[in-house]
Amino acid sequence: LEGASLEGASLEGASLEVASLDRASLNGARLVDASLNGTDLDGAFLYGACLVCARLDQANLEEASLYGASLNRASLNGASLRDITWDVDTSWSSVKGLDEAINVPKALRQQLKNQLENLSSDREFTEKD
Repeated sequence: LEGASLEGASLEGASLEVASLDRASLNGARLVDASLNGTDLDGAFLYGACLVCARLDQANLEEASLYGASLNRASLNGASLRDITWDVDTSWSSVKGLDEAINVPKALRQQLKNQLENLSSDREFTEKD
């Protein structure tokens, strides 16, 4: 499926383990609860893709474009994130296994750390009221 165009595809719960989807266009695809363990997504286009609860353990996401994608509660244990691109609209809420992922960009680590600190200080402020 290298270079395949799967834009807007509904692949909820799909099993695409160890598939080769490098350079595939998955813009706007719904991959909720999909199993993508070990999948090659090198250079894939995932603009606005919904990867909520997706299992991406050991996946190759190198150079993937994740602008506006939702990775809430996705699992990234052992995934390679070298040279990924994302923006402020990319959602990483409760993502799992990021500490086990490899080649995580420093800017992403810092962004998520700042978000956790802000969330923590917001809670402290609310509790004092």
